[in-house]
Amino acid sequence: MKYICTLICMGILTLSHAQTKKEGFSIGLNVGAYFANANEAMYYNGADSRPAKLRNVLGNQSTYEEVALYLNDDFVFNPNTTIFRYKPGIEIGFHLQYYTSSRLAFYSNFDIALLDSYGIFLLELTSPPQPPKTTNTQEGVITASEKRFTISGGFHILLLEQQKYTPYIDLGAIASFLQTNSHSMTIGPITRSMYYSADSYVNETALYSTFGYGPQFGAGVQFPLSEKYYVYLGAYADFIRYGFIENKFALNTKVRMQIQF
Repeated sequence: MKYICTLICMGILTLSHAQTKKEGFSIGLNVGAYFANANEAMYYNGADSRPAKLRNVLGNQSTYEEVALYLNDDFVFNPNTTIFRYKPGIEIGFHLQYYTSSRLAFYSNFDIALLDSYGIFLLELTSPPQPPKTTNTQEGVITASEKRFTISGGFHILLLEQQKYTPYIDLGAIASFLQTNSHSMTIGPITRSMYYSADSYVNETALYSTFGYGPQFGAGVQFPLSEKYYVYLGAYADFIRYGFIENKFALNTKVRMQIQF
């Protein structure tokens, strides 16, 4: 009887501890906000050094005539644009993890991020400005959307023994495939694809895809939602080299919630 009571007590203690302890293999879902580095956005600005040149789009005779009719004036393209930026995007995916000990696990994530970028350019109208204006210009907008497929993996390290709320850090690497979905310029009601040039049309998927890679660092806290489900809340820094603009690692950040089961 003494041994039976001892075994029952040990079982109860083990069960109560398992409610706040993650072990073995688990899978989960990822959802979060993605903040892309503006470095890659500059690829879409339509400058003369880019594959998709705004000068070629506006140089198309029918496009020029339509824009001039809308503006009721002739114009000259100013190749200087504002700095292109990404809007905050969303990232979703799934997660695999395996604990090799109470404080160390291997993790992998498979995600897709959806991003939009934008910038402003100026057309200089040929008619003189009306006082008090000193310039006569018309703004236009260039927009682009893209998706990034990413695979990341590395070490999930708990900073404390597992408890109700356990802080962690993730140290790993990331690989990313970037694909442009759309790229266009707009002046008033007139919209044109940036893939049009003066004498040809380039398929949208022909030039706008690239592969990137780099290190990944993350930190957060994990806690049990129930006996079956765990929640991970964290922030991540991905240093990715795409080579679109400069051959350097650019910082991309994200905040993420993972639900594991």
